[in-house]
Amino acid sequence: MTAADRVERLAAQFDPRSDRTDVWRGLALVLDTDAYLNLGYSGRFRSYLVGDPQARLVDLVVDRLAETRTDPAGERLLDLGCGRGEPIERAANRHGFDGIGVDLVPGNVDLARATSRTGAAFVVGDMGRLPIRDRSVAAAMSIDAIAYVPDRSGAYAELSRVLEEGGTAVISDLVLRTDENDAGDAIERFGSAWDIPPPEPFANYLDAVTAEGLEVVEVERLTPRSIGTFRKWSRLFLALATGPSGPVVRRLLAASGMNPSRVVEQVRAAHRVLPVLEHVLLVLER
Repeated sequence: MTAADRVERLAAQFDPRSDRTDVWRGLALVLDTDAYLNLGYSGRFRSYLVGDPQARLVDLVVDRLAETRTDPAGERLLDLGCGRGEPIERAANRHGFDGIGVDLVPGNVDLARATSRTGAAFVVGDMGRLPIRDRSVAAAMSIDAIAYVPDRSGAYAELSRVLEEGGTAVISDLVLRTDENDAGDAIERFGSAWDIPPPEPFANYLDAVTAEGLEVVEVERLTPRSIGTFRKWSRLFLALATGPSGPVVRRLLAASGMNPSRVVEQVRAAHRVLPVLEHVLLVLER
């Protein structure tokens, strides 16, 4: 897939005019996907349907990042794969970071610019060729976004390049629990349905990070509070959509302007692969 093809596919994944974004519209009925595009996080005894799990994941990342800085107020913070901009806004409001967001999808950047309340800057750019000067940011974050990058080593090389000496980053991402061969064709179907390159085994992922001069100072596995919870809802949805109530569910989806077959395909592909995925949070230092 060429770089232009990748931009087109990702844009379609988040473009309201495309049926590839139907699943996001469906999730928007219960989650704040207009502001956040991540897996979400729900602490012990908290439901995905109570509060805002996507905002909770953002707060977990930005608070952890602030803990790595002596005084984050006014420090330049880069958000890799900034999506629609709300994570930068929360980082600025909670800790005073001066934010700049980079995203490959022009529609996301347009929305982030239009809704920003903190004066953050948003630019269209590729994580493998960041439009950011060397050693120009003190901190960085990326929330479930590097998963969409085919060349993850290139993304981490760029992150290492733009971070100041002593700079820190907090990343949440998807990795394989086990060797890809053990996942059968579930990984391939997941990638095709969601336009995500095959996730890497965690050991390979860590090697790619450290090879670019970044030190991994902390690893937290978020899986039980994110993927584990999400899979309960995907199981319920598939049971309803493919069981006796299936025709009713599909009519409801169609009445909401969604392509029922497309939505079911994406949820099924995610449900099948989730058992072999790990959702991790990494704290890195330059």
